[in-house]
Amino acid sequence: MRTPISIIGHPISIVQSSAGEGLAAVAPGFLTGPDSAGRRSLIEALIWMLGLVAVGLADPAAPSVIDLCVFKSIGLPGCPGCGLGHAIGFLFRGEWTLAIQSHWLSPFVLAVLFLRIGSLLKTAFSRP
Repeated sequence: MRTPISIIGHPISIVQSSAGEGLAAVAPGFLTGPDSAGRRSLIEALIWMLGLVAVGLADPAAPSVIDLCVFKSIGLPGCPGCGLGHAIGFLFRGEWTLAIQSHWLSPFVLAVLFLRIGSLLKTAFSRP
């Protein structure tokens, strides 16, 4: 059974699953329509921005609550991913020396990520 509604001018269908387990929202053409490149770019930019804010706000000197590092799990001493995450946290705090000690490519990586976000936002908000 489909129940049509509209959210911000986009038609959405609420569909009950065949097994009756729950409802699912279906937005036909939201990520595949004529303006889908802009929408996908905006979604990717938002994901990058949320990730950077999360890493930037986390205290790089504090012990981890959740540790998903494979390098630490198998007992290796250094992890480039953890070092980069800590370095971005230090860069957000203006601690350049600690950031470069954590990962020497961190300023370059952060600049590339900001350029990527800018490019995605330009694509998302440009008119065809």
